[in-house]
Amino acid sequence: MLSLAEAVIDREDAELVPAAGSCVACAKRTGANAFLFDDNPQDDCLDGKCFHSKVTAHIGRQKQTVEGLVQITRAY
Repeated sequence: MLSLAEAVIDREDAELVPAAGSCVACAKRTGANAFLFDDNPQDDCLDGKCFHSKVTAHIGRQKQTVEGLVQITRAY
């Protein structure tokens, strides 16, 4: 489970990875089914591949829009 509260991405951005949509509308998170995950007070992502594609897209977007930003690692 990947914490959406600590994620660098904008969870409401449906255009970050258009095929995936926004995290708040996604059924693959613990917050989407409170009865199934009633012991987890956080809203966590259950789809690691999607989560990492959004982080990669976010970093790519930041490198294009923030002048002087240099990526020094891919270990995220």
